[in-house]
Amino acid sequence: MYIALFIVLTLCTVVWLSIWLVLRAAIVHPRHSGRRQLAPLDISEIALAARLEGHIRAVASVPHNLYYPPALERSASYIEQSLIDAGLRTQRHPFRCRQGPVRNIEVVLEPAVTEGALPTLIVGAHYDSPDDSPGANDNGTGVAALIEIAKSLKDRPLTRRVRIVFFVNEESPWGKTPEMGSWRHAKAMKDSGEAVEGMLALETLGHFSTARGSQKFPFPFGLLYGDRGDFVAFVGMLRGRLFVHDLVATFRNCAEVPSIGGVAPRAWRASTSRTTGHTTSSVSPPRW
Repeated sequence: MYIALFIVLTLCTVVWLSIWLVLRAAIVHPRHSGRRQLAPLDISEIALAARLEGHIRAVASVPHNLYYPPALERSASYIEQSLIDAGLRTQRHPFRCRQGPVRNIEVVLEPAVTEGALPTLIVGAHYDSPDDSPGANDNGTGVAALIEIAKSLKDRPLTRRVRIVFFVNEESPWGKTPEMGSWRHAKAMKDSGEAVEGMLALETLGHFSTARGSQKFPFPFGLLYGDRGDFVAFVGMLRGRLFVHDLVATFRNCAEVPSIGGVAPRAWRASTSRTTGHTTSSVSPPRW
């Protein structure tokens, strides 16, 4: 009897120790940055909110992917024209896949001082929608945010090269294949030998809820983060821990919206990014 009890207690200890080690390795900024009443929007923020809504309506009011080529082209053209109207120079990166021609859209912002080898930061969002969905949240919200980020960075002094990229073909059946826009861009970066400091992908940013049950996490993260989708989540690869740490720390210094940050294996990242309220996925540069 005592031996059986000892074995049970030992197994329980091992299980909980394993869970603790997983959480310890995965969590970059513990728990939540704090739930609080957000301040009312000021005039500039109200104007920004209106612009963001306008972008989402223009890009993501109807399904737009290679099942709906005219709508996909309208979304791409709107993105390009919005950037051009803001005085930004756009670059097209076309390629052909089984269903026809598509393109990534890129804006490259260079620092004023270009001596020596400067690191590159990539900030991106995919602009195609899943299946028959208009994709207002996935990923019209990320596209809208990226348009405004590009505009806000245009006249700012930079210490590194910033590549703003609107990716095509993130959704199935093109995702995770060479027909995926981000796959093509990553390969081009690898082939060029350009030093990439990190990449920040804006994804499903538009949902916010303080209601219980509005948030789900894969086990064991739900034990810490609760069930309300009222935050921005920074989710990165295991080897991008320091990169995620810096991003979350900077975000918390600049924003009132609550945030969390962590790193996880690929399967957990995919599950988490699809179930969070606000989600920002961040990854360190791949090992090429």
